[in-house]
Amino acid sequence: ETILSGEGYAGRTDLITCPGSDNVLWDWKSAKKLPDPEKGGWPEHKLQLAAYCKAWMRTKGKNCRAANVYISTVEVGKFVVCDYTQEHLRDAFDRGFNPLLTVWQFLNNYSPTY
Repeated sequence: ETILSGEGYAGRTDLITCPGSDNVLWDWKSAKKLPDPEKGGWPEHKLQLAAYCKAWMRTKGKNCRAANVYISTVEVGKFVVCDYTQEHLRDAFDRGFNPLLTVWQFLNNYSPTY
């Protein structure tokens, strides 16, 4: 596991690999119902990965992709991988995670200093 810190948030990703010139952040999830890999993972998990990648780019100065690995809790050996491009993650951060972060900070009277 690796701790990643962004501006006003932090989290822990399960694995970072660097095959070739890519940096890939991986996060494992267990689930009774696996998502359709063509549609992608659950929205809140996409936002989480978007935040991790933004933090990775901020601290390491490197671009990244990310993926959720969903492992079934009811069917032994069954899993699904949902991967996301850097462009998809950038959009998820800008339009999804960042507005939610602002609301959370407001509701919790949290004003981080950088």
